[in-house]
Amino acid sequence: MPKYLLDTNIFIQSHKQFYNMDFCPGFWNWLNLSQESNITGSIIYVIDELCKGNDILATWASDNKKSNWAMNIDDEQTQTMFSKIVNYVEVTYDDTATKQKFYGCADPWIIAKAAVTGATVVTQEKLVVTNSSKIKIPNICQHFNINYINIFDLLKVNHVKFILEV
Repeated sequence: MPKYLLDTNIFIQSHKQFYNMDFCPGFWNWLNLSQESNITGSIIYVIDELCKGNDILATWASDNKKSNWAMNIDDEQTQTMFSKIVNYVEVTYDDTATKQKFYGCADPWIIAKAAVTGATVVTQEKLVVTNSSKIKIPNICQHFNINYINIFDLLKVNHVKFILEV
């Protein structure tokens, strides 16, 4: 099992902002190598979300859909943890549309999979105040004592260096 499960926003923001595939292929090479070494991974819903795009990232996701990047979430433990997350969200947040949006994306599933595998969630989302109407991965992780970090911390913890070639 991977030690770190990557949220959809890690791939999107890395490609669009920090590590575009055109100028920083080393990042994507490292991601693939780290996945092969069971350091990183994700879930099928994240890969499905990425495949909806119409760019090189969607192509990358499609190419990796049948690899170990896309962990399934249909096991009983993950399904049970997902139910616990839904129960918590139902009693903690008021806005029905916000809750439905949260349930309809990969977020609760990646949290559930991390909980049952002991993985750390990697997300660019930030913790919000407890009375916020926003449902954020760090807040749910914090409630269930699941570790989470951002992409920069992941690279630092794994001593990743990208060397400039011209």
